[in-house]
Amino acid sequence: MGDGDGDGGVSSPPEVAGLADELADATRQVEVVPSLSGRHTQLSVAGAYRVQAALVARWTDTGERVVGHKVGLTSTAMQRQLGVEHPDSGVLTDRMVLTDGAVLDPTRCRRRPRG
Repeated sequence: MGDGDGDGGVSSPPEVAGLADELADATRQVEVVPSLSGRHTQLSVAGAYRVQAALVARWTDTGERVVGHKVGLTSTAMQRQLGVEHPDSGVLTDRMVLTDGAVLDPTRCRRRPRG
């Protein structure tokens, strides 16, 4: 993802909402979707975070609570490997939290398509 203002067709509220809906549906159905940056090659970091904010709004609208945040790609080596220039961040909701000793339900894990 670039850092510029171009959002590769992801700048209007309906486009952001459509991508957030797609990601919300995939989460509910435990499906993997093709990467947004692969389909929207000019998607900016700002555009991606707008989609994330819309997705989090869907989660909280259905009763989930934001309980924390996460940071990824903090090492320069990983940033280079993935072609990004900065760490990224995400939101954690209560649905994502497992208590100490909890057993992970494998049906909640997305599987990569075979082939």
